[in-house]
Amino acid sequence: MHTACVLLTKHSLLKKVHRIRDRLPDLRHVLLVDADDPPVPDVLSYRRLMREASTDFAVAPTPPETPSLLHYTSGSTGKPKGVLHVHGPCPAL
Repeated sequence: MHTACVLLTKHSLLKKVHRIRDRLPDLRHVLLVDADDPPVPDVLSYRRLMREASTDFAVAPTPPETPSLLHYTSGSTGKPKGVLHVHGPCPAL
């Protein structure tokens, strides 16, 4: 089972994140996408990290089935579901 170790969120949801953080043992980083100076020491600013990041980046080789992204559906037609995307090539149409 894959568990999240990084969470991207916005300032207005930070209190909710902190209420459940003790139930997220694998969570190592919380990144705020809409704040340059997060109000909590253990939260990072995505904007600041991107400004300070190097423009040089080498992509590590990974097998096609390596998970790359996890989306959650809205739950408008049922319970929300996680949708896991892998690095593999797009299927032929």
